[in-house]
Amino acid sequence: MMSFSSQDALSIAVAAAAASKELTALLSFPPISAASALLLEIFKTIQDLHHNQSECLRLGQRCVTLLADVKDAMGARGGEPPDSLKRNISKFTRSLEELRDDMRADSQGKWHERLLRKSIMEAKLSHYNSMVDDAARSFQIVTLIHIHRAVGDGQGDQAGSGVHAVLSPIYFYEKQQPYFEFSNSSPYSVWHNGKLYPTSAHLFQAYKFFETAPHLAEHIRTQPTAKSAVGEAARLRSEQRQDWNQKNREVMDSILDAKFSQHADLREKLLSTGDRQIVEASPTDSFWGQGADKHGRNELGKCLMRLREKFRVEDQRGHMRRKSTRTRVPQATGAYGGLQIPSGMHGYSSLHRSRSTNC
Repeated sequence: MMSFSSQDALSIAVAAAAASKELTALLSFPPISAASALLLEIFKTIQDLHHNQSECLRLGQRCVTLLADVKDAMGARGGEPPDSLKRNISKFTRSLEELRDDMRADSQGKWHERLLRKSIMEAKLSHYNSMVDDAARSFQIVTLIHIHRAVGDGQGDQAGSGVHAVLSPIYFYEKQQPYFEFSNSSPYSVWHNGKLYPTSAHLFQAYKFFETAPHLAEHIRTQPTAKSAVGEAARLRSEQRQDWNQKNREVMDSILDAKFSQHADLREKLLSTGDRQIVEASPTDSFWGQGADKHGRNELGKCLMRLREKFRVEDQRGHMRRKSTRTRVPQATGAYGGLQIPSGMHGYSSLHRSRSTNC
């Protein structure tokens, strides 16, 4: 493991102090005061991290620059910020809360947990950087619209609707709507440990029982629909692993990686979404989806956006390797998206999709 020198620690401490000084000035601007206060906590925590200090510092500095730009753009014009900007700042603030909590978990972790925390944090950093990219675009757009309206030419609404149409989020949930393929209930089977699961929902629900009650996991795998798999898992909740709420997002990341890696058309569709936000439009689930108030955590959407970034990195690395050396053809047996695929079965599940209902 690479050692972290005292010189590195000093550099990070100096950079964190400089950022904190700038944030203290931003606290006086009400629209971003809450986000600025969270960033102050984040910079204090960065110095206690066991891993990824430099990456977290750069991410924090990006956030400070973003808030400073918002203050400069809006503060100079005076008046009340538009509702669209307030909503984006509120969303950005919630993301900063998640970042702070993740960093605290890393800084307070016991020594035997640190290797796992390191890999988890590395996976999340790409998501948080994407979040900052999205926030920067959103802040820039609404600020320009606000200025445009302040000029008084009466075209603000048209400009706003046109710009937001380009960067509008992708919503998925209902069968008849585009991007239903992203749903865990969509009829795309997944191979795991030599067994075929009709949908990723079947595999996710079965995962709850792999360690505690394998026979129940198999019972769920053979359910006729995704909805019935979810229902059976709920009925048998008392038998599931006790740490499920701590592991569920990590498991979801792994399952989605397998699903989209085993179906080339899904992988391509996910990459085709560009930098747009992906949202599960569930009206009832405020953890995995947006919930009834449309302000839910959208953890499934976040998993998909993390996977999209992972695929981009893989494609870029593959491109670089192809430029330097001839690519070898892999053997049929091997790991596929972190899950084992039987010999001769690559691509099989795309030809054997079972029907399921949304849940």
